[in-house]
Amino acid sequence: MILFKMDNTKEFHDEKPSCASDHSKQIPMDEKFIIKNIQSILEPSINNALIYNSGENISQSEFPDGLCNSEDIKRLLKLHVDVDSSSSSSSDYSSSYGSSISTLSEYCSPYINDVKGRNSTDLVAPLNFKCEDPRVGLLYDESMELHVGPDHYERPTRIIAVHDALLTAGLVDRCWSLSSWQATDPEILLAHTADHISSVDNMFQNKYPLRDPALSAATYCFASDKTKDVYCCAATATAARTAAGCCIKAARAVVRQEVDRAFAVVRPPGHHAECDRAMGFCFFNNVALAALNALQEPGIQRVAVLDWDVHHGNGIQEILYNRDDALYISIHRSPQNFYPYSSGFPKETGEGLGSGFNVNIPWIRKGMNDADYLTAMDLVVCPILDSFDPDLVIVAAGFDAAEGDPLGGCRVTPEGFAHMTHRLLRFAKGRIVLALEGGYNTRITAQCATSCVETLLGMPPPPLILDKDHFWPADVTGSSLNAVFEVQQSFWRSALFPCSSADPLDLKPESNFESIWANHLLRLQAEWVRLGAPLSQVRTLLPDMIGPLKGGGAKDVRQEEKGKEKGEKELKKALEENGKKDIDNDREISRLDNQGQTASSSVTANQRKVKTLQEAFAQRLSNRRLSSEITTAANEPMKKRGLNNIGDEGKKKG
Repeated sequence: MILFKMDNTKEFHDEKPSCASDHSKQIPMDEKFIIKNIQSILEPSINNALIYNSGENISQSEFPDGLCNSEDIKRLLKLHVDVDSSSSSSSDYSSSYGSSISTLSEYCSPYINDVKGRNSTDLVAPLNFKCEDPRVGLLYDESMELHVGPDHYERPTRIIAVHDALLTAGLVDRCWSLSSWQATDPEILLAHTADHISSVDNMFQNKYPLRDPALSAATYCFASDKTKDVYCCAATATAARTAAGCCIKAARAVVRQEVDRAFAVVRPPGHHAECDRAMGFCFFNNVALAALNALQEPGIQRVAVLDWDVHHGNGIQEILYNRDDALYISIHRSPQNFYPYSSGFPKETGEGLGSGFNVNIPWIRKGMNDADYLTAMDLVVCPILDSFDPDLVIVAAGFDAAEGDPLGGCRVTPEGFAHMTHRLLRFAKGRIVLALEGGYNTRITAQCATSCVETLLGMPPPPLILDKDHFWPADVTGSSLNAVFEVQQSFWRSALFPCSSADPLDLKPESNFESIWANHLLRLQAEWVRLGAPLSQVRTLLPDMIGPLKGGGAKDVRQEEKGKEKGEKELKKALEENGKKDIDNDREISRLDNQGQTASSSVTANQRKVKTLQEAFAQRLSNRRLSSEITTAANEPMKKRGLNNIGDEGKKKG
């Protein structure tokens, strides 16, 4: 007979025996809290732990490895309450029950106190948790809705619509709810000055009396009547601290393995906020703060930040620009003619120790689609992340590059964002945090966020829209990425040119961007055919995609075009003979690609300079990783003895 049960809904159930139908009401609330939350506190992956009062044994295999490896915890989870069901004595029942509860409390209290003391999770388990689901943390707080102002793009309905969409899709019930957190001064000081913190905290108090007379009846004001890109009200400072705190908490929960991944539904956004300046709707730099606070955690040596907001994250770049433990990659519209206008160019690669750890991918025109962004992911972002090998990935998840956004002017779909998220899951052992940034069409932003959360939960990304406007790169994508390659090859050559020689002076056909670009187009061509599109339609698109590179590597392009007609025939024949699902497209395309490539290069003084820069950069990466490995190895015997990691104190002081 089951006395009480921890089931998949993580709800407390009283299945009372007839002889003691009311005795469960005598359990103190603290003890009842312990019972109800034992799974989320000790081992969230235990989904069906049962505590019996009938002497039945619980199989060892029912408890996965993890926190419950401790023999004490295993005995706790197998604790039996010996109650004579035939007894009508309520005092006997209460005594036995109370004794077991006391034992439960004794075993649990150290773990409960540890979790409460860390102020990191306060997890609430999912109502509809599925065994196959990764543990995805979700953060949201209504206090961020109180940051209100004029009829503005950055408005409360942005996060309300996202949260409502997640509720409607049933995703909130599958996520682990993390309580909100207001960032403290010590946490914020990692990225901002004390003067800036004071400025945000007192902005409304200081600016409201000086507001424009036209706003005499308004409950808000602007930080600057000239730019009017930042408004504030009485609740703004609290909302800004909550947005930053939720992102910090999400990152901590992931690196402490309390959840596997996390999504923070926050506003106001943060990636434009600089060290000592609020701008572009932003007050505190939520993502930069999450990255820097995560780096204070034991075992976290490298954090990568990917910013796919359509605007360049000038604030994140400024804050992380001199660091080699925080890689910043941004995909955005070119600042030559788009906000913030002053930063986001390819030549901005970092300074000092941070040289090479800042990667800007600006689009030189608007209208970029799924294929453009996924091409940037495949040719630049993922190869560099592979080489950097981060311990955590944080995404500044702005959805203003989505099709239909009033500011972005691009054409990325919810499916496209899902595929981008899916590509990131193979890094950092899947430890990834998405923090909402821009996105000003509330309906579209909500759809994009929903697709990303579905992907975090392990659902396969939906198929991309199969047409030229979404599936194929724009004619200028090659030029945009070529400009990035020219700058970043000094730092990431082995990552960007995986097939090239180890010697950067030994240029082979595959070690120039033109051949990499052509090979990528062949892969897209094969994918198009695999999905059933007419090959004649593919051929009409190829000139548009190859055209931008003519002039730089015209000879290679002409030779690629010569090989394509033969390649298309052989590929089509192979698909017909072997079946679409059984073709190894990559191997076939690589073989066809090699038929149309030739080497044409010379050694120059600039290339020798590239070699010197690359060797210095590679040595710095190698030294830092070696230091990380030595520290990890030294910490192992300390961990077994329950001691703190070596160097933690020094790291915190730094």
